[in-house]
Amino acid sequence: MSLYRLSRNTDQYGLLTFSGDLLRKSLGRRAFMSLSSLTVYIGDKWPECHAWFDDLDGDIEITARPDVYIWNYTILSLSPRAKSVLGDQLLILGEFLPFQCGGEEWYLFVPHSVVEADESVSEHRIENGLMMGTNRLGFRSENVGTNMLFKTNYDKHANLYCSESFKSLVDRHQLSGLNFETDLAKAVD
Repeated sequence: MSLYRLSRNTDQYGLLTFSGDLLRKSLGRRAFMSLSSLTVYIGDKWPECHAWFDDLDGDIEITARPDVYIWNYTILSLSPRAKSVLGDQLLILGEFLPFQCGGEEWYLFVPHSVVEADESVSEHRIENGLMMGTNRLGFRSENVGTNMLFKTNYDKHANLYCSESFKSLVDRHQLSGLNFETDLAKAVD
């Protein structure tokens, strides 16, 4: 079973940026601060909003938008093309939230699927008695099951993981924006 940790290419696409004040006011402070770990639906509170790809203080020149990208660690942003390719497969795993980007309707996908790590092969990085990350991370195939996209409590929802079936779908349709890392325990980008 091949699994991957998803990462974004900020050197090419920058950061997907929303107005934090609008989201915080609409969702409430608690929901806004815990967006990456949500496992409940929030669509009824989701506002009409706009986002853009920020060039990180002018350090890069953004010439294209990605099809699929990571926002807020464990949330995917999907272009209209990516939503048409991935939408049906992801629908049972979480919630789609619409937003405007470059004059088009894009979607955030908030995954609700959480898979428990295999603690016999996983290890936290402890510094001065505090959990500071993960040295090793693994999952049992029976725990992953049919979850093609998931997060885990083991790293406190700091990353998004996927199965080979998700990677194959992205590759087959040549959707840009994601890196598929085989080191599941690497620090967040």
